[in-house]
Amino acid sequence: MKRIGQMIQLSPEKAEGCQELHVEIWQGVDQIMRDAKIRNYTIFQKDCFLFAYFEYEGEEKDFGYNMERMWNAPRMQEWLATKQMPLEGQTEKWWENMQIVFQQGTR
Repeated sequence: MKRIGQMIQLSPEKAEGCQELHVEIWQGVDQIMRDAKIRNYTIFQKDCFLFAYFEYEGEEKDFGYNMERMWNAPRMQEWLATKQMPLEGQTEKWWENMQIVFQQGTR
């Protein structure tokens, strides 16, 4: 299992109401993520930033393919276009991966 943390910036004028948007558009996105072998997907919001955590349960060799397929799905593109904008220095409106600096074990 691969654990992934990501972040993205929201348009300031659209940061409010983010939770309602996710509920509204989630139908369809959920299945796309399941097909990409993503589990335990969680999004946190702080002001104009979203932070996500998920676990990838597919084969490591298929990770790039599954992520590309997920991000290019029409429903996912619709979701991304609603409020999200690239982080400073980023060229695409996709989530930026973050580095894990600490993780408490569950054993």
